Amino acid sequence: MVREALGIGADAVVFIDDDEIARPDWLHRLVEHWRASGADLVTGPSHRLLPDDAPAWARHSDLFDPTGRRPTGERMSKAYTNNLLVSRQALQALPEPFDDAFRYTGSSDLHFSIRARRAGHTIEWCEEAVVDEHVDASRLTWHWYVRRAYRSGAGDAVARRMIGGWSAVPGVVARAVLRAGHGAVLAPLALLRPDLRPLAVRRLASGVGTIAGLSGHRYEEYRRPAGR
Repeated sequence: MVREALGIGADAVVFIDDDEIARPDWLHRLVEHWRASGADLVTGPSHRLLPDDAPAWARHSDLFDPTGRRPTGERMSKAYTNNLLVSRQALQALPEPFDDAFRYTGSSDLHFSIRARRAGHTIEWCEEAVVDEHVDASRLTWHWYVRRAYRSGAGDAVARRMIGGWSAVPGVVARAVLRAGHGAVLAPLALLRPDLRPLAVRRLASGVGTIAGLSGHRYEEYRRPAGR
């Protein structure tokens, strides 16, 4: 898709996930900020909309919390394709912007945005460019929640290791320790405060996933069983 867009002379490519719903002024806001700021990548919030009968723990989770509440123009260190505009220059500067190695694991967008930033391309936030996502009930289980946190940590580690090689290892290990350590510290408090349980579980699972990703494990969340 990216190759075809560049082939017809597109100045930028805009991405949105298939389960996101763009607000009426979403595209206008992205493009307006891109033109005014000169940023190479522009991203914005994805508001997760929970069903009325969502469990209480899900409402306390930062995973299901809106990703907004940042000032427009804030420089970002990474971005995701659920809500993203990328300039032609940034896409052309990086060979194979979205690496097929992440086909079944996810995190190709993280891998791309980190490479883009390291190559000198700027990523900016646009708080007004909003998309919404209705969270499916199948995701409101602890089983899914732990797996997603684990996969996210593993994908982050794999992406950074692919970019930085052995030099990235100390930083990835530090991230794993901080994540798992944060979760471990929160765990005793979470026994008394249910609102802290989602964060404690997520940090622990992400930390374990980060170490697993560093060791080469790839959690293929998007691989479908044979015959489907």
